[in-house]
Amino acid sequence: MVKKINNNKFLGTGLKFPVGVNKVTGRFEMSSNEEDIKESIYIILMTQKGERLLLPNFGSNVNDYVFEVMDETNLTLMSNNIKTSIEMYEKRIKDLDINVVIDKNQQGKLILDIRYKIAENNLPGNVVFPFYLQEGDEDANLA
Repeated sequence: MVKKINNNKFLGTGLKFPVGVNKVTGRFEMSSNEEDIKESIYIILMTQKGERLLLPNFGSNVNDYVFEVMDETNLTLMSNNIKTSIEMYEKRIKDLDINVVIDKNQQGKLILDIRYKIAENNLPGNVVFPFYLQEGDEDANLA
C-alpha cells in the first residue's frame, strides 16, 4: 500500500497581506498555501515596477493604464504585462490565464480575472481584481 503524504511546504507561508497582528497572541498574522499565492499575486499587481529599491523589476505596470482608452490594443497590452509580471515572480503556479473585462455596470472599471493552476497539486485557483481607470466619483460626468 502506497501512502500519499500531502506536503504543502512548497506552497509556503508568509506574512498575511495586509500585515496584521493577532490580538490574542500578539504575533504577526500569517497566510499559508493557496491563500499565500493569492496574496502574492495581489502584491505583484499593487506594486509599481521601480517601487522596491532592491528589486526594481518586481511588480507590474498596471497603473500605467489609468486614464488610458481601453481599446483592444490596450486591453491586450495590459493583459500581457500582468501575465509576464506574475510569471516572473510567482513560480508556484502554472497555466496562467489573464482575462481583462470591461465592467458594463460601472464606467471606468475593469475586472482582471486571473486563473491558474497550482504547480504542486494541479488544483485550480483564481484572483478577481477590480481595476479603476479613473479617480473620483463614478457618477461624475467626464465629458
